[in-house]
Order: sequence, then C-alpha cells, then structure tokens
Amino acid sequence: KLVAAGAEIDRITDDFGWTALHTAASRGFPDVCVQLRRLGSDANILDAAGFDPLRVSDAFGMVECADVIRAYDAADGYAEFECAAVEIGGKDFFLAISGPTAGNCYSSAVDNVTGVREYLGRIDMVTNQIDASQAESFGPKE
Repeated sequence: KLVAAGAEIDRITDDFGWTALHTAASRGFPDVCVQLRRLGSDANILDAAGFDPLRVSDAFGMVECADVIRAYDAADGYAEFECAAVEIGGKDFFLAISGPTAGNCYSSAVDNVTGVREYLGRIDMVTNQIDASQAESFGPKE
C-alpha cells in the first residue's frame, strides 16, 4: 500500500547508503527480498562502499537472500540478454557470459510459483560442472 501511495521503494535509509533491499539482504529476510523485488526494487543500487544488495547478502552469508536476488536478476533480463542457452551433461540451463554475473548458471525453466529462474551456481570451467557451493564473485574468474 505504501508503494501504491507513492513511497520511494529504493530510498536510501541510512549513512551506509542502504536501501530496504540492502537491509533485508544483509539481515537474512528472503521473503522481504522477494516482496521488494516484486515491487520493483532496484538490485543494482550501490551503497556508500560500492556494494549492491547481492554483494551485501553474500558478504553477510545470507544465501537465501542472495538466491532470491540472483533469480530476479535472471528474470529481469540477465537470462535473455547476457546469457546463452547451453547443454552440459544432458541438462539445459542458462550460462551468464558477460557482465557482473559471468559464469553464473540459471535454470532454463521459469518457476511456476515465483515466476523467476533459479540460481544454480557457478560453472567450473575446468570440469564443465556447476558448482553450487561457490560464493558469487563478480566478473570472470582470473
């Protein structure tokens, strides 16, 4: 109701430069992250230290929040514009090939409940296997 009444969903809320999405992502509230993303919260806003909400959630070890943000990023265009449909080991998925998500793998199907693609992990370029245990890193591995 607040957003419908004109509240700014991406308003900076503190001296750290955090939005509501940064805060929810850092505190481990994946349900709040889902609602904020559904309402159009921008996951690309950088805080005073230069971190977006995804990087904040990763830094605080909030895996579920990071997964929500990654999934919405895939649905918001990463899968269509920066990813390639690939098949490895008989499984189809989207592989991010450029930008800050390069190396990330997303499910090829959109979840019927959430309407987003699931973040599966990062591709290991040596074994061509998806490693779901690796934390998000931005850009290609060096």
